[in-house]
Amino acid sequence: MKPLQKEPLTLITYNLKGSPKERERELADLAHLGKYQPDVVGIQEAKYWERDHDGHVTYEQLHAAEHALGMRGFLVESQYYGCHLATFIREPRIEVIERHDVHNLRFHVEAGLRCIIDGHTIDLVNVHFAPSSPKQRVIEAELLKLRLGRRRYVIVFGDFNAMGDNDPKPDPEGIDPGHYRQKTDTSPAATLRRNGLIDVGGRLGDSTPTVGHDRADRLKVRIDRFHTDLPEQCFDHHEVLQIGGSDHKPVLVRIALDQAPRRWGEKE
Repeated sequence: MKPLQKEPLTLITYNLKGSPKERERELADLAHLGKYQPDVVGIQEAKYWERDHDGHVTYEQLHAAEHALGMRGFLVESQYYGCHLATFIREPRIEVIERHDVHNLRFHVEAGLRCIIDGHTIDLVNVHFAPSSPKQRVIEAELLKLRLGRRRYVIVFGDFNAMGDNDPKPDPEGIDPGHYRQKTDTSPAATLRRNGLIDVGGRLGDSTPTVGHDRADRLKVRIDRFHTDLPEQCFDHHEVLQIGGSDHKPVLVRIALDQAPRRWGEKE
């Protein structure tokens, strides 16, 4: 008899564009994401989630977010603007065995959880690339190759702050030329691809923009993405969710881990 197949792993990434003044909206957005029963949720711009309304370090909003999602959360503080990263995982399917968070040479931070998921060792890496420096974004993309290894897989997700390298160029009319050049710079995405991190949405042919919906003077581009070294036969679904109160839209993917070969040292 064949072993029972596991349900695909469901992951969501979302730049919440949080604010201490919008705590109720943040939790409403997260509760909406929870309806999709994700196994992993990566949040960018979890603004000052370590503080309560009086400025005390209580992690009040992180705990409220865990409750809204029904998941376990890990918060990593950014170096700038309080744009922290939060990664949520659903237990017991996902077992966290190590944390690997990196600030050095990153504009915000790179948040990593090494996990056991359905018998595979997988690094879940939540990122928020530099907002206004194409050169810094290339550095951050290049450094992600340090996450690769023959004993594990890697899934990178977050706000890459520039479009995918196979997406169609948007219409520049009415857009500030400098902003256009920055957001249509595909060199970070190309660097990820050369290093073996495949753009899931790009490979599945979905170039739906994730930003630019809220203002006429903003580019409509797909800057919120998933990249992974898992084989393409694992890519089950990609969708940009038209929900939420942020200027970004959440992205949902489903990955069929039962289609992934065992890595070196993993048991069948």
